[in-house]
Amino acid sequence: MLATKLIPAAALALAVAAPSATALAAIHNPQPDAAMRKGVRDFAKFGIKDHHATASRLKITCTPVPKVNAKGSCQGTFRLTLDGRSADYTLTRKATTFRISPGAIEYHLNARAAHKVAGLPLQVGTFAGFLQ
Repeated sequence: MLATKLIPAAALALAVAAPSATALAAIHNPQPDAAMRKGVRDFAKFGIKDHHATASRLKITCTPVPKVNAKGSCQGTFRLTLDGRSADYTLTRKATTFRISPGAIEYHLNARAAHKVAGLPLQVGTFAGFLQ
């Protein structure tokens, strides 16, 4: 009797403890556009002290970086919204991507706002991270 109760419980425990295939899946060939969009979203979430802004209208294009140690530039615009106030940003020429490895791209976000909005920075200095 005890063995019949333990087998379904053990099977359930293994199913819950085993990570799903999507959780283990990594991006095999990350693209520079996606890396820079991630950079904008990360800056909106973590880059503004004590606030979480919302990133929208991301229109970003980057030159391809197919090989390791290749560097590419990015152009485009995006909008950050904080407490109902929005600022439109344009990427500067310092906004670049760099392929660290076949499965990872480093981004350097650098942008300038069209106009000053209370609570949002006028300029985004180099905010760096990576997409893996």
